[in-house]
Amino acid sequence: MKVTVFGATGATGSIMTRLLLKDGHEVTAYVRNMSKMTHQHPKLKIIEGDIYDSASIAEILVGQNVVI
Repeated sequence: MKVTVFGATGATGSIMTRLLLKDGHEVTAYVRNMSKMTHQHPKLKIIEGDIYDSASIAEILVGQNVVI
C-alpha cells in the first residue's frame, strides 16, 4: 500500500512511519523540516514542504492509497 504521512517527524507521525515501513508499505513522509527526519529506508520518500501549499499537497497525494 502507498501511504502519505503528514508530520512524520512528530511523535505520532514518527511511530506511524516506522510501523508502516516495518509492514512493507511504501511511505511518503511530508515534513516541514527535512533535517529532523531520522528514518532511512528504501521504501521511504521524504518531501519537505508547507502544509498550507495546497498545490504541492494535491500533487503528492496522486496515486496514494492512504493519508495519515
